[in-house]
Amino acid sequence: MLLSDLPFLSKVRAPQPRPETVARPRLLEQLNEHVGRRLTMVVAPAGYGKTTLLAEFAVQAPFPVCWYAADAADDEVGLFTGYLVAAIRQRFPGFGQRLESFLATAPRRDARTLMGLLANEIQQAVPQRFALVVEDFHVFGEGSDVLTAVNELLTHLPDQCRLVLSSRTIPPLMIARLLAQLEVGGLSIKDLRFTAGEAGELLGRLGQDPAVAEALVQRFDGWVSGLVLAAQSREVGREDAFSSQWLEGAIFRYLAEEVFEQYPAWLRRFLCESAVLGSLDPAGCDELLGRHDSTRILEQIGEGNLFINRIDGPEAIYRYHDLFRRFLLNKLTREHPKRHRELQAKAAASAAARSDWTTALEHAHSCGQPDVLAEHLETAAGPLYDSGQLRTLARYLEELPRRHLTSRPALLWNKARAALRLGDVDQARTLLAKVYETCRAGSRPDLAGRALALRSDLLRRQGRLALARRDCELALELLPETEPAARAEVRQFLGMALFEQGEIDRAVGELQAALAYAETTGDRYSSAWLHHNLGYAYERSGDVIASLPHYEQALRYWEQLHNVGDASATLNSIAAQRYQLGHLDEAERLLARALDSARQTGLVHVQAFVLATRGDVERDSGRLEDALASYQAAQRFAEEVGQLNLIAYCDDAIGIVYRRRGELDRAEQMARRALHRADEQQWLEERARYALSLGIVLYRREQLDQSLRHLTKAITTLGQIGARRDLARAHLHLAQAQLLSKSYRAATDSLRRSLELVAELGYSHFFQVEARELQPLLQFARRRGVSLPPELVAGFEDESSADGALTPPSRETDRLEARLFGTSEVFWNGVEISPTRWHGPKTRELLLYLLHRPGWSPSVQAMEALWPEQLPKKQRDSFEQAIVRLRKALGPEIVSRSSGRVRLNERVEVITDADTFERLVGEARIDPSDAAIPCFEQACSLYRGPYLDDQYGDWCEKRREELARAFLDALRELGRRRAAAGDFIGAAEHFRHLTTRNPDDELAWRERFRCVYHARGAAAAIALWSEYTQILRADLAKVPSQRMREYYSALVAKKRAS
Repeated sequence: MLLSDLPFLSKVRAPQPRPETVARPRLLEQLNEHVGRRLTMVVAPAGYGKTTLLAEFAVQAPFPVCWYAADAADDEVGLFTGYLVAAIRQRFPGFGQRLESFLATAPRRDARTLMGLLANEIQQAVPQRFALVVEDFHVFGEGSDVLTAVNELLTHLPDQCRLVLSSRTIPPLMIARLLAQLEVGGLSIKDLRFTAGEAGELLGRLGQDPAVAEALVQRFDGWVSGLVLAAQSREVGREDAFSSQWLEGAIFRYLAEEVFEQYPAWLRRFLCESAVLGSLDPAGCDELLGRHDSTRILEQIGEGNLFINRIDGPEAIYRYHDLFRRFLLNKLTREHPKRHRELQAKAAASAAARSDWTTALEHAHSCGQPDVLAEHLETAAGPLYDSGQLRTLARYLEELPRRHLTSRPALLWNKARAALRLGDVDQARTLLAKVYETCRAGSRPDLAGRALALRSDLLRRQGRLALARRDCELALELLPETEPAARAEVRQFLGMALFEQGEIDRAVGELQAALAYAETTGDRYSSAWLHHNLGYAYERSGDVIASLPHYEQALRYWEQLHNVGDASATLNSIAAQRYQLGHLDEAERLLARALDSARQTGLVHVQAFVLATRGDVERDSGRLEDALASYQAAQRFAEEVGQLNLIAYCDDAIGIVYRRRGELDRAEQMARRALHRADEQQWLEERARYALSLGIVLYRREQLDQSLRHLTKAITTLGQIGARRDLARAHLHLAQAQLLSKSYRAATDSLRRSLELVAELGYSHFFQVEARELQPLLQFARRRGVSLPPELVAGFEDESSADGALTPPSRETDRLEARLFGTSEVFWNGVEISPTRWHGPKTRELLLYLLHRPGWSPSVQAMEALWPEQLPKKQRDSFEQAIVRLRKALGPEIVSRSSGRVRLNERVEVITDADTFERLVGEARIDPSDAAIPCFEQACSLYRGPYLDDQYGDWCEKRREELARAFLDALRELGRRRAAAGDFIGAAEHFRHLTTRNPDDELAWRERFRCVYHARGAAAAIALWSEYTQILRADLAKVPSQRMREYYSALVAKKRAS
């Protein structure tokens, strides 16, 4: 969902205070005092002047105030977040572009992820204090995901942001801790009630006698809307008793008798009928009501103070007071029900024509005719599903009576897939069965086939491969050749099921057939996934070289679709490919990018796969503790999303780490656990791979007969399915087991077969890694005259320990590693320090401060920087306590102190990504050759986000800004150098990052146009111009400069000339 797709952008513009507004300095003073706290709530029933007060506050506040008028249709976390971003963007142009991209592409949009991203965006992109007002927060009732989102936001709210909620009731938020910290303030009905003096001033401004103010204040209990109604009634002086416990009916009667009926019939009709629209603009009213004079009428209503507000902005957009609008709609529904249904249906059709699906469904639902709602849902379901507005889709589908669902199988299908995406697997399974039974003998075989295909994917992810395959085969039998799109979708699911069963050749055939159809029809999304899956199939079969073009094409499609989340999965696969070829540094850079993108977009399953790949790289680099931590994190994520195959993979990978550490009991336990999972799910390839791991452990434990049995079985299966890389590994380890069994001829033959497979594959990194544990075998091979290519065995003679396992080099000094870009991470001798080890956040902050200021620092400066709110004596106590805790966490020698100064111990080896970044950039800048490009790339890959992004003290702000500028400069220089080297595609990607961070960077746009022109031609550059102008208009309310327009004209001229 892009912000331009939001139904009513007028909701993020603050209403303008009216001329007759009564100044209420006592309330503004209270509000200014409260807004210094994290949360301010203005709570009172309808009509007590909350909006008027906050509108006045927005004008007078000494800092920017962002505004969002919520309504019940916004009860979707993604939509709510979109409006928050749009509100902040009104005052801070360009804000939230990364979060907007996430909203447009991510399949999962949970409250925790969205609010974490929003808080980070505020921290990084908003340079000053501001307030964010959310009006009518009461529309989000108990159990709403929006409440969860706001709880998350309050937990992580940056210091420069203050949240102000206007609500009719006290929101059910979890604010006990904030209350205890005195971080909550607010105004209530007691504060907002008009005093007699304020009421008198109001009545005087409305042309009434101020003398009756005190009586009216008592009658209406200070209710300002009642005061205004009374002023409108022309009979202000009547002494009728009016209850302070107003029922809605009584209020409506009062509105009708004392205000509404005073206006001419034509205006009363306009008021009632126009109230169908949530926001009133002249063109919309003219279209709905068949008029041509709505501009004049809306201005007349506004001048008459008839419970209508003009929204701040250049367009003439109005909103009725909520109470007044409900009265008008109630009157229209009661007195003219047929006209009400007609107008709601017409408004729904108009919104649908604009592709404003949320508004269309709101009107269709208000129409009260299920047929109309069902009709609009059939059109809107696809776009809502694709944009991730799943809760909105599910909510309206739930409103349909059963007969309207069962008579429209497409709606049943959409309800099923929405339920599946929302995690309701049981409901999805039930609905898919209904779709299948309803459609298989009817007129919608395509839906019946798709229902089976989707169920097959559900079964595949649960590891039930035989059933998944059966569903796909049934679907293909059911679907006629006249349904090519449905058949292509089924063949994609079938290909993946076949692949998981080890039938790689047939799987590739199915995927290629589906790809041919997708590319013929221009379906870039399906084409991207099919290329990705084909690359994965080739890689798993050992043909790493053939996998790369498919991965690269998938990545190009993701870039065209601006799909950052799914691109992270492909980046992970490319990193795995580079790892297999032995390019470990490049693999780690790609994995860092992939993990960052997956975290940004909330794709938990992709994070799991990336962490597993990172573990592979760390393990084969000898960093076994790092690898173990990565595998364990990957397994936790995999368990969270039910990715059974990855859970088993991590069991096996953890077992390999234990084996290399010489912990054979634990290694055997993990290998058997992985093998058991594969046996349960009947995974052919995985069963062979995990049998190989168990066979290796068993020969290390001198259980040779069992080892040979498992290794031989693995070789048979791997040979059948064509998994050549693992087959080469299996023959290598079989040779070792045969050597230990004194079967020398067999060992020689197995080793030669392994070497033949390595030669066929064309890469050997995996062999080098495996050979580190097999020194006796290599020495035996030399004695037997087996030709061993030097690059396969170079440098291994001295690397094995006495028991054949790798041992890490001894370390004479402790090593402290810190990742200071983005959310900080600290590692002590290769192991990340857990939160509990710090004994409090200030201990960790002290260490980060000492890393930030290497060398000696005055202790008093550290105290003032870390505890600025405390008095000097309390600062010293806090400082000494943090020193004690730091020494407890990292050892007594970690900190050195002398003459009132403090520093980290000089004997500790300190490595930080920020220092490495600066060193690499410095080295690259002094080298004018192309050899500096990898140096720039490595430096830029280290920048995961702003320096110490999780620290809010002033002590790190200056360096944060310096490093941010240095990163942008390095990115720009990297783009220029890659362009100069002829790599225009790579250069364009760097300049795209620059324009994403700053859409107003003309220089970066020009370079990007130039690179796209050279890489893809003038037509592609002209298409990019359209994107550029849209971004300027939407985000910055600008048009291209004269210089840029001239540049564009030159591009057009070049295209014509060509």
